[in-house]
Amino acid sequence: MPYNLRNRFVIATSTRALFDLSRENEIFEKQGLEAYEDWQIKHEDTPWSPGVAFPLIRTMLALNDYLPENRGVEVIVVSRNSPAIALRFGSSLKKYGLPISRYVFTSGECVAKYLDELQVNLFLSANVVDVKNAHQSGV
Repeated sequence: MPYNLRNRFVIATSTRALFDLSRENEIFEKQGLEAYEDWQIKHEDTPWSPGVAFPLIRTMLALNDYLPENRGVEVIVVSRNSPAIALRFGSSLKKYGLPISRYVFTSGECVAKYLDELQVNLFLSANVVDVKNAHQSGV
């Protein structure tokens, strides 16, 4: 049976919006995917710093503390990143105590096609193309 998100406000965010990946993104743009993934793996025990969407995500998730039996807010990370960053992503979630257990890593594919199936109400991303595609798909 699928996980029911019908009565929840679902926020999807990219890893670059949730965490500050500016240095890593520069490596990706200048040196390519392999150098980017190598960097992430070498630094997998170093959590990322909070990104621009972090305060909003943390605040929205805190709303669930008031109704623990009926989590009203669900955050799903939907990212163009590859699963190679999963350990660093996990250590970052753990460091900041973010109760996010759902995530999709598309390995470079457009994320907009996943948003409808995930019943997303709000999409936050540092990628302008993904934001435009999400808007065109009705999010």
